[in-house]
Amino acid sequence: MMKSVFLDTNVLLDVLLNREPFVSWAQQIWTLALQRKIKASISSISILNCFYIIKKLKTNDQAYSVIEDLAKIFNIIQIDSKVITNALQTRFEDFEDGIQHQCALISKSKAIITRDEKGFSKSKLPVLDPINFIGNH
Repeated sequence: MMKSVFLDTNVLLDVLLNREPFVSWAQQIWTLALQRKIKASISSISILNCFYIIKKLKTNDQAYSVIEDLAKIFNIIQIDSKVITNALQTRFEDFEDGIQHQCALISKSKAIITRDEKGFSKSKLPVLDPINFIGNH
């Protein structure tokens, strides 16, 4: 059975911005998702964050192209009032991490992959950095 994981925005940006030394690990996760060896989900807030950052650093057209690619590769989880309410109740230190956590739960992911492990200290799911995920996959 295919492993289901949830990717935090930083893992996406590592690839999109070619951030060293993290890009190679994140790219391996993208490749597993492209090959359908894992089911990788992201939140709609990650889509918005990636568009905003790419548009600022590159061009509007490049930002749209990135979002088209993300939509083809990843399962996108919507943020609705239930996600917001549940995130408010969990009281994560960073509200965005609480939103991401709720989206991971909705996606029925088995783990959250992020480089901000401390931001997910209240997670009900295992939290792995990309290196540990690749090493255990």
